Amino acid sequence: MAMTASGMMTKVIAAIAAVPAVQSSNGATTQTYRDAVLLAMCQGIIDEVVANSELVPVTTDTGAAGAGIITGTVK
Repeated sequence: MAMTASGMMTKVIAAIAAVPAVQSSNGATTQTYRDAVLLAMCQGIIDEVVANSELVPVTTDTGAAGAGIITGTVK
């Protein structure tokens, strides 16, 4: 399946919707709301790429060290 802007938007919206409206402070580490939203956006983009990527085999290494390793390009 090909990636689409609307598919990516759906995944990003779902990831952002999961971010709590209020961020808490944990000792010395404080995650800002902006950081949480940015992380959610990045995760949505990664989810879309992973869900829609397909490896097109180019070569198969049958040598002892790389038996069964397929190299290729992402479609």
